[in-house]
Amino acid sequence: MQKYKHVVVVGAGPVGLLAGLTFEKVIPDGKVTVIRSPAKPDLEISESTTPAVPQYLHTSLTIDAVDFNRRADPVWNFYPETTHQRSE
Repeated sequence: MQKYKHVVVVGAGPVGLLAGLTFEKVIPDGKVTVIRSPAKPDLEISESTTPAVPQYLHTSLTIDAVDFNRRADPVWNFYPETTHQRSE
């Protein structure tokens, strides 16, 4: 199997950042570069994830939950389900 020494991830949104963290775990002695657009922030307020993401971060990537929440200072939004009614 080929061993990668440098991985470049293009995009610093939620998926790009998760990819970068994953590559750091998979190739700990390699280099990971995440390229972001200077035209937009890394994450926007409206961007969100599913409940599977924290589980992946803390279980698969073994990132400490307390340390992560202290450093990232995430905003938790819980919206009740909405129902969409067909207008006639």
